[in-house]
Amino acid sequence: MVRRGTICSLFIAGGLLWSAAVAQNLPAPKEGLLVRKADADQVREKLRLLQEEPAMVGKSGIRTVADRALSQWPEVKEAVQPYLSEVLDLEADRNPPGIVSDAAREAAGRLGEMVDATAKLGFMYYLTGERTYAEAAYEIIAAAGQVPRWGWYNWDGVNVPQIPFGMYTRNVALAVDFCWEAWSPQQQRAAVEILAEKGVEHYWRLVSLSPFMGLHHLRSKNQGSNVLGAAVIASIAVGESVPENRVWFDSLLQTYVWIIAHDIGWAGANLESGLPGYWSVSMQNLYTAAACLNNACSIDLRVHPAIAEAAWYPIMKEATVPPHAHGHFDRPYPKNEVGLSGTMEHKPIELPSASYGGSWWYDYATQFPDSPATYFISKNFKGRIANAHQEGHSELMDMLWVRTMGDLKSVSRPTALFKATDREAMFRSGYGSPHTFLSFNGDVFLSARNEVLCCTSGLAWHFPWHQYAVTESTLETEGEAFSPSMVITDSFDSDFASIVSAESGSSNVKYYPRPGQVNSHRGYRQRTRQIGYVRSPDRDLVYDYFLFVDYVEHDSERWHAFNWHIWSSPGNEGRYEVLRPNLVLARRPNAAVLLATLSPEAMTYEQQAIPSQPTVAYVFDHNARLLRAIAGAATPPRSQPISLPARLWRGGKVVRVEGRDAIEFVDFSRPKQKQPTFKTDLQLEPGCRYRVSVRTRKEDSRIYENFSWTVNLKLLDTEGNTLMAAAAAYSPRDPHPLKLTSPASNVTGYSDWKETTTHFTAPPGVAAVEAMLLPATYGHGTALKETSRVWL
Repeated sequence: MVRRGTICSLFIAGGLLWSAAVAQNLPAPKEGLLVRKADADQVREKLRLLQEEPAMVGKSGIRTVADRALSQWPEVKEAVQPYLSEVLDLEADRNPPGIVSDAAREAAGRLGEMVDATAKLGFMYYLTGERTYAEAAYEIIAAAGQVPRWGWYNWDGVNVPQIPFGMYTRNVALAVDFCWEAWSPQQQRAAVEILAEKGVEHYWRLVSLSPFMGLHHLRSKNQGSNVLGAAVIASIAVGESVPENRVWFDSLLQTYVWIIAHDIGWAGANLESGLPGYWSVSMQNLYTAAACLNNACSIDLRVHPAIAEAAWYPIMKEATVPPHAHGHFDRPYPKNEVGLSGTMEHKPIELPSASYGGSWWYDYATQFPDSPATYFISKNFKGRIANAHQEGHSELMDMLWVRTMGDLKSVSRPTALFKATDREAMFRSGYGSPHTFLSFNGDVFLSARNEVLCCTSGLAWHFPWHQYAVTESTLETEGEAFSPSMVITDSFDSDFASIVSAESGSSNVKYYPRPGQVNSHRGYRQRTRQIGYVRSPDRDLVYDYFLFVDYVEHDSERWHAFNWHIWSSPGNEGRYEVLRPNLVLARRPNAAVLLATLSPEAMTYEQQAIPSQPTVAYVFDHNARLLRAIAGAATPPRSQPISLPARLWRGGKVVRVEGRDAIEFVDFSRPKQKQPTFKTDLQLEPGCRYRVSVRTRKEDSRIYENFSWTVNLKLLDTEGNTLMAAAAAYSPRDPHPLKLTSPASNVTGYSDWKETTTHFTAPPGVAAVEAMLLPATYGHGTALKETSRVWL
């Protein structure tokens, strides 16, 4: 159905807003995707009072973008026309260099920007009746129709539609719906055939006729839900204008119902973590399709139990402390603060932040005012709205669902103080400060009395340290690097107490699961955890408490440890006080949590800082402090502490700094030219736990999304064979007991000496140790330079 030919234009940039005097005889949509046909005039009149909203006249506002497209399209059309036969995809990056010329790649990008404007052009035509908007939208669609693909990507070796496809397709579908009455019958036919070919039939054939690849794509979370939602919307817009669409629509509708039922999960748990990140993307695009189905086809899937459960997602993750200060948690919370609560995330855990979501929350709250969605938006009403991978049309939903919503008269907090799915649970004494809140998803988060009392790494899904036992508040086992996911098998709730039982099971890590993580639960004969919470009737006199019961069984003897993490960034430090062999106080500025071990009676404690950051981002500063409580009392070692002098390093310069020897590395950013190493004889006591500590300073060195440097250790036997090595980690950036990492990678420099630490168990036969300094070979937006220096 590819339409080819020359494009012409005969309009002048306009963009007059509409008024009550001209509100008669204005166009109605073709099918009524976002605006029901019967409600077109009523909705238009309501929007007339909101002409100056940011969603209309802001930088990316509807009128702003539409008018800019009107003025730019004649020049863009002339520039892209010569390359339409060469361009392979509307996404510039999806046109391979060397196969598609640079000029054609640039043309694709410019045309793609125009396609992103088509929904806003159509919306302006619907609002004002100015045909120039509709004529521009048609010419852009006609040009895009000559491009074979709209945002496809190599997915496991197969070219399939991706996120840009969803955005382009929704934009064009909305433009077709809004502009229909402005076009001639020939233009109408051409536009729907282009939309049918590019946005419906391609994807219908993928998911219907290639089951494995289609299923793989559908289960790819925001990729699959984004594209499927777009295909459903496009199929609605095509309607009966293309006879074959009846089969496509019926099939896509069944697939859409299936993915809602299976891929949202109880309390939205199957969607990606992150508000307003990937999770909000998945729900926004699924819900937008549900709204279009209801408006145009009277098929209302917004009542589906999966969507109702999804509204619980941020409520289960709402901490009882405010969002952390300025996004950095570099200062304590005000002790008596009673403001809005923040929302944290699981897998990986982050500190509470000021969450917000897509516009779907507002429409859902309007339709279901008694749902948790009403409570959620009451904290962010008419506030920041996530784009949610809806480039070009998110402002339309903002205007139609958010800006037209009336003020909430009264909102009550949810009454549930306990809720559990098959993977996670929330325990509460109440909502907001000073109440207690614990979130469990294998790992745990704890807040109470305006303080975060347990929070782990917060590391991003793109940097999967959060899969490892060392960075989770969980049970760590000798020889088992990963923290297995937990499946909740039973639960109990009452006014007095709440309890969950869980056992290790298949991984529910959504992004980049390590091969060891996926099967880590099989490394145990048995591994279970029960958590009991007892609510105090008078929290000022009798404290709340939790009871953790961990049972672990192996075929061979292993040590096991209970790990706890508190935040400890400069200016907002946390610390541990060991009171007795089975009693530790984890102190934070506003409150403390007492960690008492009931069995065994004695414990052995280790402490170290670990890479962490306050939000799910890409910063790796050592701002979380680990307490590793190993079951049983350790025997004091026979050997004395060992100090390895700086002069052992090769490739650096020995210097005296503040009365101590150090090795200085200048321009250490080129590892192929410079790989500083040392090697020395070193006999270690087998089975002994060793603490390795390096003190460091740096200058003019900052890396984002990486460590500025790591030191990899290797233990050797008498013949030089490797017994244990940090290089055995799955990725150069993954944790390992023999790896030391830069303690402040996101800081340009620091003049004070910082410590970086690790612990390991010595294998038998250690006779020597090697070390290698490895600088970061890349960074996200920053990099090491010739002037970078580090001292060890």
